[in-house]
Amino acid sequence: MDNLKNLDLAVLKKISIFKGLDEERLSKIQPLCHLVEFKCDRAILRMDNFAEELFFVIEGKVDIKLDQPAINPSDGTIDHSVEAVTIATVQAGETFGWSSMVEPHTYILSVYCGSETSVLGKILAKDLRSIFENDPLIGYVVMNNLAKVISDRCRALQYEVLRHGPWQ
Repeated sequence: MDNLKNLDLAVLKKISIFKGLDEERLSKIQPLCHLVEFKCDRAILRMDNFAEELFFVIEGKVDIKLDQPAINPSDGTIDHSVEAVTIATVQAGETFGWSSMVEPHTYILSVYCGSETSVLGKILAKDLRSIFENDPLIGYVVMNNLAKVISDRCRALQYEVLRHGPWQ
């Protein structure tokens, strides 16, 4: 996963969490953004890891999954070979890794590259939070947009839990 180049301002305008920000404010965020590339099925984020980066899809797609390790009842060991459940697919212009922006800063789901190649933008969350302190309007707009992302993911998780629950 190598940095490809910095993001163009026109690309940032298309990212859902930055909707409502003018070019002056987007230009404050732009230097923090870096492009990275992932190949199909490669893990981008792992559930329960420390969350320090916020991502958005530029090209391709990613799958947000609930890893389901099964516990072996005979010895209590964890079997990681159990299939993960896809909670959501994130397309170009959409965001993932929101856990990096809210305490306790732990990713609650895993994310995998869902296309042959995915090009992603990433930002260190601590740097973005620093911009929020210096320009509270940026913080308000981004966090308001991020709240919608969180709500959508909670709804998707709820749907999958109900669909795959033990009562089925």
